[in-house]
Amino acid sequence: MSQPTVFGPSAAVTMMNLALYGDSYVLTPAEFAVQLGSATANSGAYSNSIAAPFSTPATTTTAYVTLVLGHMGIDNPALHQAVVDYMDAAGIANRGIVTFQIGQILSNLTLDGTYGAAANAWNAEVTANFAEWTGSAPVPGSNIAMTTTANEFVGGTGGNDSFSGSTGTFQGGDTVSGGGGVDVLMLSLQSGTYANVTTTGVNRIEIDADGDVNVGASKFSPALQSIQITNKSTGTVVITDLQEDSRNSILFELDDVAADVTLNFDQQAVMGASTVEVKLTEVTGALALVGELGEAIETTILDVQDVKGAASTLKSLAVTGGTTLEIKGGLVGQAFTITAPLPSTLTTVNAASAAGVFAGNLVLDVTGNGASKALALTGGSGDDKINIGDGYGDGDVLNGGAGADEITINFTTSADTTRAAAMTKFETANVAFNAPVSFEGAAVDDLKTINLNASTSRADFNKMDSTLTTLNIKANLAQGVEVDYDGVAFASLDINIEGTTKDVAAPATAAIGNAGNTSAIRVINADTVNLTTKATGNVTLANALQLDDKDANGRSTSVLNIQSQSDFDLTILGSLDGGGAFSAIVDSNDVQEVTVQTNKFGRIFAGNADVAFMEDADALQNLTIKSSTDGDIEMGLIGARDFFGDFGDNPSDLETITIDAAVSSTITQWGIDADDSTTGAGSASTVNTINITGGRSSTINLFGSSLVVPGLANNRGANVQGPTFLQGR
Repeated sequence: MSQPTVFGPSAAVTMMNLALYGDSYVLTPAEFAVQLGSATANSGAYSNSIAAPFSTPATTTTAYVTLVLGHMGIDNPALHQAVVDYMDAAGIANRGIVTFQIGQILSNLTLDGTYGAAANAWNAEVTANFAEWTGSAPVPGSNIAMTTTANEFVGGTGGNDSFSGSTGTFQGGDTVSGGGGVDVLMLSLQSGTYANVTTTGVNRIEIDADGDVNVGASKFSPALQSIQITNKSTGTVVITDLQEDSRNSILFELDDVAADVTLNFDQQAVMGASTVEVKLTEVTGALALVGELGEAIETTILDVQDVKGAASTLKSLAVTGGTTLEIKGGLVGQAFTITAPLPSTLTTVNAASAAGVFAGNLVLDVTGNGASKALALTGGSGDDKINIGDGYGDGDVLNGGAGADEITINFTTSADTTRAAAMTKFETANVAFNAPVSFEGAAVDDLKTINLNASTSRADFNKMDSTLTTLNIKANLAQGVEVDYDGVAFASLDINIEGTTKDVAAPATAAIGNAGNTSAIRVINADTVNLTTKATGNVTLANALQLDDKDANGRSTSVLNIQSQSDFDLTILGSLDGGGAFSAIVDSNDVQEVTVQTNKFGRIFAGNADVAFMEDADALQNLTIKSSTDGDIEMGLIGARDFFGDFGDNPSDLETITIDAAVSSTITQWGIDADDSTTGAGSASTVNTINITGGRSSTINLFGSSLVVPGLANNRGANVQGPTFLQGR
């Protein structure tokens, strides 16, 4: 509301000139001063005197009333005739006195249901013209401070004005009128509630809040284009009853904000397909966008405009009924994080929309989306990190965009047992299987690395393309892991065991695989498999490493490398794959090259006198066993025929054997059964080269195996007869 601010003779001069000549009339301060002298002497005589040019028979009462009521903004038929009758009764000479009386009456009707709006506008005109005509009006582009005056009217100029208010001056009942130009209202507010302030013609409001601040926006001008909020404290800032969203008017800016900010929109402001855009600079609090009565705010646009070294981290983002989140801006190499899960109602998250491509590194949690709701997500041009949790699944379309992007998945429910999302341009996936489901890779492209975290269910990756080259096992896998390639192209998989599992002294409680699985680790359709332990503790595979020798189904494994780059032991326990002996490596009949190597102090145990190293060895041509200092290696039998139909598994094509024991290390190998006949009369392997090197204080044990059929043991020409001891020198 705009209350009267000009009184006495000054009001008489101002109101009479406005009533007779309108608010565009030019009156110099000197002329105003002369008239003020007359009004001070006798305001009635002054009023009649200034109205005298209009108080002649030439100007009818009706014409005069039309003139003055029009300038006051209240010329309506019912009032018009009543004023004509009153002026006729007062006489033509007293038209001025009646005019001043009407002006005074109108100035006090600010709360009237009929004339309230006109009264407020009249008071604003009186205040503004008094300031202009007396020379006290601010010059265009001025800084204008609000005062402690109750129900204050603060008027601007035709220029770009800046108004300032504070805890003691920004009060309910005040009016800030911007006038012309682009005008800004700057507020410095302590904890409290601030409501019922009217703005007209104010284009921007800047709120510097401290503590818990609540600002009512119900009477803010439709001319408002932006609201900036600053709050370095950890309080709350709430803007209530906003009358416009960003689609129609207001851009919101959070600048250096540690507080939690809530923008509450009036029902009509967000009707239809609404959009709210918020610019973020150094923001560490939470942001909530609320429809007053639960109305949906469909689209949220976050424009991240951080400075280098001061990244924004939103604690959370809440949006009533929000379905689309767009993120733009950002700095190359700098992260923007929303810590808490995004709203579960979101179906689209886009950092490469028409609004702009986000340049920084996104860190988002979309776990609230859930496994049953499809999500379309597009990253920006940076190195994004997306946590989708159990939400990864059918219907999801996930595009990491440019950069080295990473997605985190944790399967925890099994209503959908085959999780088949369409995913591209995510180079790394962090995955945990805590439900019996499979990761379907038929529509997955560009995935290079999987970091497999602790899992209670078997990790199952199906139909992966050859882009996948690395599987890092980060922690215990209670049911083991299987990686199946699609068999379309040459595939090589590096399996790196990086987390600590169980000690070799307690193999029954080993964490990678268990007795319920044929293999602890299985790889299908991979041409090359490299198994390396880098763990900081002893690692045990509860049962075999299972390869693929079914080339009719696609591809098969031809190269196997097992290495230790750890100071702790790697143990591979055996498993039955239909043959007659337990074996540490199974389904390996297409493997042509095998290397087993230690590089640090950690030892490798892959079979023994009773467990074969690789029972299925039909295609084996080159065998390399190489130990590091104190990095012992023990391997079971290679090749083992039996009488159960499992013939042709022996390495009859073996050509090269290299055994290299480093200083103070021991290599133990429990025999090679190259005879693939049922009688022991089969051909021996065609070994061309055997290289045996022993470092100082090393030991190489080449033993026979108890797995060889006893009645035929002495007839195998390629088999080492009995225990053999070679002392390295």
